[in-house]
Amino acid sequence: MSAPIDKSQGQPYPSQPYPGQPYPSQPYPTYSQPYPATGAYPSSEPPAYSTAGGYGVPEAPPPAYGVGPSAFANQTVTSTTTVVTIPEDPNIKTTDDMFSFNEKSVRLGFIRKVYAILALQMAVTVGLSCLFIFHKPTKDFVQENIGVYITAYVLFFVLYIVLVCCTGVARSYPCNMILLGVFTLSLAYMVAAISSFHDTKIVLMVFGITLVVCSAVMIFACQTKYDFTTCGGLLFVLCLSLLLFGIFAGIFVPIGGIRIVNMVYAGLGALLFMGFLAFDTQLIMGGRKYEVNPEDYVFAAMMLYVDIIYIFLFLLSLFGGKN
Repeated sequence: MSAPIDKSQGQPYPSQPYPGQPYPSQPYPTYSQPYPATGAYPSSEPPAYSTAGGYGVPEAPPPAYGVGPSAFANQTVTSTTTVVTIPEDPNIKTTDDMFSFNEKSVRLGFIRKVYAILALQMAVTVGLSCLFIFHKPTKDFVQENIGVYITAYVLFFVLYIVLVCCTGVARSYPCNMILLGVFTLSLAYMVAAISSFHDTKIVLMVFGITLVVCSAVMIFACQTKYDFTTCGGLLFVLCLSLLLFGIFAGIFVPIGGIRIVNMVYAGLGALLFMGFLAFDTQLIMGGRKYEVNPEDYVFAAMMLYVDIIYIFLFLLSLFGGKN
């Protein structure tokens, strides 16, 4: 039996060596055929991906635009839109809620500032009035020097016009607080000087009545649904009518009827300034047709202070007119 033939080389295989025998000394066989052309064997890199049919499929040439009729002229494109409804989270605040919250917080801060200033003004007024009433030398000095009272009145009137008409001055800190302090001292001096001419019991009684009345008017103005801020024109007409009534009553009413006219005038004046107090309270609280700008806290405190002082003076004239 002949040895197997290697057809690729045309030479017989060497006999299998036994263990311990050396390999044959002939060189390794050489290939007579050349290696195949480049690309016949698979590359180590993956084939390129084609959108036309996957891996290994050549890309389709892009359509030629602008030559002849469009390739998409007879095609219909259908667009579908999916609407996804996301449930609202109650813990997330919208822009409107945040704006309302900010507006409400600003208004509450403004109200606290106004009533803090008003409380300080009333404390100064009550303290000065008690000094003028219970301290005998101070009481005598005030009653004997009317010129100081006139000076305080002129100062009160000028500062009132400045703080009402000059918005820039009323909003400029600390100038506005200084002017408001001088304004408060001048009006407090006037109230204390007038109180020194009345009986102490009458003054204390009127203080109590004023406190109760003003508190009731403010609470009513905050709780009622009626908008007093729309009554500005009516209040102006009533104020002008009261002024004319006082002038003509002082000219044409005989001396014997002055006391009665004075009581009527004081009663009407107290009612009128209660209306002003309700009007100003709603302006400060906000939420009505008209409201005060939060920057005008000095102006707002001055309005409330003047309303309360005039109610006190009218009630003091009503109950202490005989004295």
